[in-house]
Amino acid sequence: MRFCINKLILWQKNGQRRELEFLENKINIITGDSGTGKSEIISIIEYCLFSSETDITEVKINENVEWYGINFTVNQNTYTIARYKLIDNEPSDKYYFSPIGIIPDNEEIKVNSAEQTIKPIIESEFGVTEKTIFEYGGRKISPGSKISFRYFLMFCIQSGDVISNSRIFFDTKNELRNQEALDRIFDLVTGIKSEEDMALSDELEKQKKKLASFERKLDRESETLRSFNKKVRLLAKEAADLGMMEINDTSDTFLLTELNRIKSSYSQIIHVDDSMVKKLNSLLKERNNKVSLKRKLLTFNNEFDLYLKLAVQEKENLISADKFTEEFSNVLDVPEINLLKAQLDVELEEIKKVTKSKSRIVSKIQKQIEKLDIEILELNKKIDLLNRNINKSNKIVQKQWRFIGQLEIILSQMEEMKTMEDNTNQIKQYSDSIETLEGKLGDYKERKVETTQVINEIIQGYLDFIGVSLEDYNGYKADFDHRSKALRLRPPKSSKHTKVGSSSNHMFLHLCLFLGLQDFFINNDNKYIPSWLVLDQPSRPYYGSDGDRLVLGKGSGSTDYKTDEAKIKNMLHLLVEFSNIINNEYEETFQIIMLEHIPTTYWTTDEILNEKIHLVEEFRNGNALVRL
Repeated sequence: MRFCINKLILWQKNGQRRELEFLENKINIITGDSGTGKSEIISIIEYCLFSSETDITEVKINENVEWYGINFTVNQNTYTIARYKLIDNEPSDKYYFSPIGIIPDNEEIKVNSAEQTIKPIIESEFGVTEKTIFEYGGRKISPGSKISFRYFLMFCIQSGDVISNSRIFFDTKNELRNQEALDRIFDLVTGIKSEEDMALSDELEKQKKKLASFERKLDRESETLRSFNKKVRLLAKEAADLGMMEINDTSDTFLLTELNRIKSSYSQIIHVDDSMVKKLNSLLKERNNKVSLKRKLLTFNNEFDLYLKLAVQEKENLISADKFTEEFSNVLDVPEINLLKAQLDVELEEIKKVTKSKSRIVSKIQKQIEKLDIEILELNKKIDLLNRNINKSNKIVQKQWRFIGQLEIILSQMEEMKTMEDNTNQIKQYSDSIETLEGKLGDYKERKVETTQVINEIIQGYLDFIGVSLEDYNGYKADFDHRSKALRLRPPKSSKHTKVGSSSNHMFLHLCLFLGLQDFFINNDNKYIPSWLVLDQPSRPYYGSDGDRLVLGKGSGSTDYKTDEAKIKNMLHLLVEFSNIINNEYEETFQIIMLEHIPTTYWTTDEILNEKIHLVEEFRNGNALVRL
């Protein structure tokens, strides 16, 4: 995909319009001192390409700039995008846009568009369509969401933070979203998967999730069925213990049939024995009659005893009266006294008769009461026994009713289990669909291996080119790790990669990986990745972070390949070699922008380098990105 920055523009507060001009098919170098704003160029380009976060420095840069802009060519079109300065370190939503690449003067620039209008235009240039989506999500990325073209820039920019890092090769800015995006777009941009494949993969992922859901549901239902069958056996045993069925067969089918029979005819199975109740009522009536008779006899006994006491007292009174009349009858011959005496004699005689029969009557009553006590005791025993039998029978009936309630619940659950067959059919349908989709996608693992092999072959060419600069690792083989997105080295004829030391070697690994990937993209007509590379101080392993220190490490001059100067020049020759391959062999365009500290003499004295390198500006002696 053709892409190049033609100009970087700053509309400064002092009224000046600051421009840096870059050339296509050249290695564009801005070199100079530290603190002059070289690394800000990457931040400004990203800011103009809709970055939601930026690290443009406020001091010297943002405080002196009104608008930031880039004029660039993508495919066959040239655009100008300008974005208003940061306010309180927050990105602006004010944009100027020219679809034909017009660069306005300071007094002419103004807001004329919005991000939501410009971004779709640029996305289409980067090959992003509605089908360009993430096939699966992550913690920060939603499945099925559209892929932003900004993620493709991770294949084009090597910032100073990563260019010589021993482990991290892609500048994800330590953001999980960028890392997740890199993992997901790598297969798309390398052609391991096409957009159609990603759409199929997205559908495949959905089908697998649905299949997993149905399989989990089937597992739950199967477990429920096993539990149900266990309950059926336990219920059958309980029914047999309650006398409601006989177990002549232990199969689940037989037991279930018998339980359904009990459910449908339980009113005929469960009944109370009325004969025991009738017998109990008869015994209770008989006992109550005897208790009543005993009570009457005791009452009679008590009253009779009282009567006898009164009779004895009356007898004593009659005797006294008899003596009184006898004394007076001797003195007085009165007929009335004789008559009274005769009457008293009659009554006294009657009382004597009653008192004589007392012992016989009381004895007879007592015997009858004792007999009643024995009969009542026997009746109570019979009643207690019968009560226990009736209670036992009632408990069985209660248990039978409770059993029927449990049985109805379990059998109703069984009705729900009939849907298992439908779930099985669904599982088969999704399994067949997944098999079909996987067939359309082909052998992903095979394509990944083949693509990785091709990338390794391309990278190997660049490793061999700078082999002497790798010193101890000269001749080692490229071993790109698809999972970690890192380039490793392995000794010849070995399948195991080795740990690589030295930040110089790490820098060369970064360059070889990114040049190799760009070579691969261009050779395979990639429509997503710009033919564009930005390198922020690849000489960092030799100069360190202090770009003003022009005294290099060991050795002097460039005659000894082990010297720092020789390695820097070899790095420049590597970039020229890559550019010539792209321009001459592939007949394609490419642009490299390099931000450096190295002196210009490193390439001006070398005809091959000088022909391919374009010095944009040298930020020294007061010259800087922002001119005050």
